[in-house]
Amino acid sequence: MSVEKSRKKGQTSEKLMDPMESLPEAAAQIDLWDDLAASLVKISKSHAFVPEEQLLKFVDYLERKLSSVQYLWLDMFKGSPCPKLIDMIDVPLSHIPVSVYDTSVEWLDKFSIGLLCAFVVWSLNRLLTILEPPQQGGHQRRTTSKFHVAVFVALAMVLRNEPNTLVIVLPTLKEDEYQGHDKLPILVWMMAQVHVIFCSPYV
Repeated sequence: MSVEKSRKKGQTSEKLMDPMESLPEAAAQIDLWDDLAASLVKISKSHAFVPEEQLLKFVDYLERKLSSVQYLWLDMFKGSPCPKLIDMIDVPLSHIPVSVYDTSVEWLDKFSIGLLCAFVVWSLNRLLTILEPPQQGGHQRRTTSKFHVAVFVALAMVLRNEPNTLVIVLPTLKEDEYQGHDKLPILVWMMAQVHVIFCSPYV
């Protein structure tokens, strides 16, 4: 798999950035801080018998490191119900340093396919909650935008590194809760991540 090639493709993400700090700028700091590998070792040791918790702590790590990002990723899913694949395929991993991606997916390789499938469904559910219009008289879940950026990045890593996870969860995605035009864009994005792997001659 060539993440380098993936990083060179899409330039459309520039309009999704806030001038305060972009996703590439924040992600580059992970590379510079040089604590990703050590943090992953610590997570593995601290939660050795609870692999599900390890994945959640990985998302927490990304959330902390990307806390300054003002990344308007939601705009990508709120336009056309059928966004162009080319506009979505490289977001967000085109902005993640190769060393960060490689270290992360090497760590993710240790998890079972079943657990990664559960993580894919969990991540999708979390992302869909923020895309849902607020219900009248209802209480909106208190989740931060930086949390969703972290989930967005982690989900892309899992799908790119283990594309069979999406194949396995496809029957789940046929359930009513995942139907509707409002959910189609993010499902297209998920398929785009897997499309890169299955169609790339560099895999």
